[in-house]
Amino acid sequence: MRKKEDQNLELAKLERKLETAEEYAGNAAHELKSPLASMKVLADALLEQESVPEETYREFLRDISSQIDRETRVIDDLLQLALLGRQNDGDEKQSVLLDDIVKQVENNISQAAIQKNISLHLNCQEHCHIYGSRQYLYDIILNLMENAVKYNVPDGKIFLDIKKKNGLLGIRVRDTGIGIGKHTGNDIFKRFYRENKEYSREQGGTGLGLAICKEATEKMGGTIRYRSTKGEGSTFLVWIPVHNK
Repeated sequence: MRKKEDQNLELAKLERKLETAEEYAGNAAHELKSPLASMKVLADALLEQESVPEETYREFLRDISSQIDRETRVIDDLLQLALLGRQNDGDEKQSVLLDDIVKQVENNISQAAIQKNISLHLNCQEHCHIYGSRQYLYDIILNLMENAVKYNVPDGKIFLDIKKKNGLLGIRVRDTGIGIGKHTGNDIFKRFYRENKEYSREQGGTGLGLAICKEATEKMGGTIRYRSTKGEGSTFLVWIPVHNK
C-alpha cells in the first residue's frame, strides 16, 4: 500500500513537471514568434510598395531593428536560464569583489536611467567580497537594477545597498516605481510572468529577469523576497550565505 502511494506521488510530481515544461515551451515559442511576426509584417509592407519615401523606409528599418533587439533579449535570457539549470553550484567559484560588479552594472544601466532622469544611489560596503560565482551575483544585481529602471517613473530614484552581516551577503534594491499588486505574490518569480504585459513589453521586459534572479540566488543557497506598494515602488532583498574558500 505504502509503495503504491509513493508511486502515485512520484507520478503526480512527474505530471506537474511535464505540465510546467509544456507551459514554458509554449510561452518561449510565443515570445520568440511575436517579434518575428512583427518583422514579417514590416518587411512585407516595404516589399509591396514600388517606391517608398526615404523617411518611411528608415522608420520601418528602425522598427525592425527594435524587434531584433527584443528577440535578442529573449534569447539571451533563455540561454542564461538554461545555463543556470545545468551548472553545478560549485562551478566557477572565485573571490568576488562586489564593488567591481556594481560598477559594471552601473555602466550597463546608466543610459537607460538617464533617459528617464532616474537617479542612482549605490552603496556597497567597502572591500565587500565573497567566495562564490561572479556570474550568478552579476545576474542577480543586473536584473534587479534593470527592472528598477524599467518599472520606475520619470524622475524616480533607485537605491542599491550591499553589505555582509552575520555570515550573509545582503543585496537590497529599492525603487520609487509603479509597484506590484498584492495579488501577484510569488508569481512574480515565474518565467514569463508579467503583471502588465503591454507595459512590460513597452519597457523592453522579457518576463524572465526575476526568474533568473531567483534561480541564481537559490544556486548560491540564498533567498530572495520582496515587498511592494502599488504606485509607490518596490524593494527586493536577497540574502546569500558567505562561505570560506
